[in-house]
Parts: sequence; structure tokens; C-alpha cells
Amino acid sequence: MNTETSRLRPWADLVFHVLAHVPARRPVPASVHDPVYTAFVRDHLGPATDRHLGDDASALSALVSTHDALVAVQWLAWLFPSVEAAFGVAELEIAQLPAESTAEPKLIPRLLKHRQAAELLWASVLLEAEWHARLPEVHLSLPELDQALSSAAAVAPRLADCTVAFVRALRLHGRVRSHEIWVGAPLPALRLGIEHVVWQACHEATVLEVNEAAARTGIELGHGPSEHAAVVLLAERAKRHRQAAQHASWLAHFGANAPPTDRSALDSAALLMVVQLAEGR
Repeated sequence: MNTETSRLRPWADLVFHVLAHVPARRPVPASVHDPVYTAFVRDHLGPATDRHLGDDASALSALVSTHDALVAVQWLAWLFPSVEAAFGVAELEIAQLPAESTAEPKLIPRLLKHRQAAELLWASVLLEAEWHARLPEVHLSLPELDQALSSAAAVAPRLADCTVAFVRALRLHGRVRSHEIWVGAPLPALRLGIEHVVWQACHEATVLEVNEAAARTGIELGHGPSEHAAVVLLAERAKRHRQAAQHASWLAHFGANAPPTDRSALDSAALLMVVQLAEGR
């Protein structure tokens, strides 16, 4: 099935909708706080401060001030297959959830490493659901998107093996887990075009490729080194396929935090992964 709705992830979108309103007190790589997205929401639903979301976002900002904490609570986006499944156990705390009520019970201990933040996010998501449902429906041009994604496989080979799904609240950001990539939905109202979404998917596919190669080699790469290795590897492939300008345009969304694309900036483990993958090993 390749219908438009089958490529949307409403539960994940609801979770990241809340997280997009959570300001980072200092730069945190996992943050998805997005003034463009929150302005879009405000235009349709009014200020978040008029709902529970305003206070919840402020409280969450204090509780997830580190990268590890923010990564931990984001597992909530993968915990349920649908909004309906989550509401089937809405009266329970995360710590009380029966394993069979979730898509992946093994995620519960990860969430509970930062229990206070995870439980607050869980409650906030449930309270915000009725408001989130009032946002305009997402309409995508899947044939155009899939053609662009197919063309991009030359610079990101793992893309061909992955499902690319769309989570509007991620906007500029992306996530990858197993063989599924989540990227923002290209919509004019969010100032987001197809090209950015496709390159974000390429980046996520390359992160997956780097992490799989590291696992095969027995190397543990942290979040920063794996992301940086993926940026460098993708930049090299883009240059080889005469798409360096397009890659640079995507990378520019990092602003002053854009990582360098030269191998000399990598640590030794990340460099090894880039060398191996660039040489086809």
C-alpha cells in the first residue's frame, strides 16, 4: 500500500508537534523546536499559552535540557502505532502500560530513564490531541516525491531499502529507525520544499548506513560522530554526482552550526567509516 495516508505518521506527528513547542535552553542536537512550525500552529489554533501546551512546553524545556534526556523522551513517538492505540491506554502512566498495548514494549524502559519528563510529555500529548486534530490535513504529491527520492538513491544507496514517511511537525528535521525514515512534509505553509525533504531523507539514510557499518566493525559511534560522518560521506557522493550545490543548500539549514564537510574534521572512528563506505567496503 502506497497511499498518501499510509505514508503519514499521525501519532509521531502529535508527539513532535508538542516537542516543536519546547524551546531548548541551550543548543541540543535532538531539539526540534521550530518557530516556523509553532507560528503555523498559532495561526490555526491560537497561542499555545491559551492551552495546557504553553505551561507544559515551558516545564519540559527545564526537564529535557540535555541531548540524552531529549532523545529518551522522543521514543514516545515510536511507542504506539496510532493515536487510537495510545488513547486506548490514556488513563495509565507510561510505567503502568501493559507490554501488549504498545508497538515496542522495549521502549518503555528507555522512556523511564527520564521518567518525570516522559510522563509529562505523555500527558501533554494526550491533552493536545484534540487541538492537533484541528490542524489542516496534510496533502502530498506522492508521485513527485517518490520520483525525487528514487533519483536521490545514487547519493544515498540505503534510501532504496527504506520507507520514507512524513511527519509534518519535524519540518526541517528527520529521524531514522530500522528501515523507516521520517521527514517533514513539504508544504508551502511551512516554507518547506521537496528538495529539502529529499536531502534530509538522504542524510537519514546515510546515518543509517554509517551506523550499520560501525556495528559490523564493532565500533561504537556517538550521535555527533555518526551524524558528522554522514554529512561528509553524503557531501562527497553529492560532489561525485554533480549535486554539490544541492547538498550545500540543504546543509545551510544548520546555519552557523553546519558541520564541515572535509574529512580532516572527523574523529578517527568516523573517518574510518567514511573511508570504508566511500571505497565500497
